[in-house]
Amino acid sequence: MKKQLLLSLVWLVCQTVSIHASTILIGNLSNYTNDTNLVAYKANTGSVGKAIGFTMGTTDFNLDSVTLRLFMGTGAVPLVELWAGNATSITGTSALLTLTNPGTLPAAYTNDVFTAPTTFTLTAGSTYYVVLRETSGNGNVLWSFDGTAATTGQPGVSTVQRLIGSNSAVLPSAWTSTSGVNNWFEIGVSAVPEPSAVGLFGMGGLLLSLYRRRLA
Repeated sequence: MKKQLLLSLVWLVCQTVSIHASTILIGNLSNYTNDTNLVAYKANTGSVGKAIGFTMGTTDFNLDSVTLRLFMGTGAVPLVELWAGNATSITGTSALLTLTNPGTLPAAYTNDVFTAPTTFTLTAGSTYYVVLRETSGNGNVLWSFDGTAATTGQPGVSTVQRLIGSNSAVLPSAWTSTSGVNNWFEIGVSAVPEPSAVGLFGMGGLLLSLYRRRLA
């Protein structure tokens, strides 16, 4: 009986891990080559940020993180947000989500991971924009790239427009200048748990309780 309970617990743990395992939704960091090209963004200057848009396929995913390859100038404070949009532009007057900065960022090219502060579901068929801005006005945020840097990812997910922000257009939804390159980026997601998965967690708790009683 103890062996059977233990095997059941192991199976449930494996199922839980598979449900929450993070995967790449779309990006080009897996094709990373070098940092020979870069674009600088600084608040209150002619170029305050950039946005890369993407359209979802037929499957919902929960957003885990956004990874950008950045170089932080002295005093720079990056802001990474998720905005709604369509194939050609950003829409709305506020961000859907502001991601959490990874803390102190070095003055060197690194893959910086910005994490979702709460559960946010990217819905099938919708278009979103990852927006990078510099907010302090004290330093440059450099976002590197190499040519067109083609993206790869989940079936049906594709990049759309790439927009550059100017100081005359404070809201990203007012950005109209376009860019022909994909800077180095990667979007991490996890599967949206099926309703039946919720039951697995409850069952796991029950089996764990029974197993502990057997050991007592």
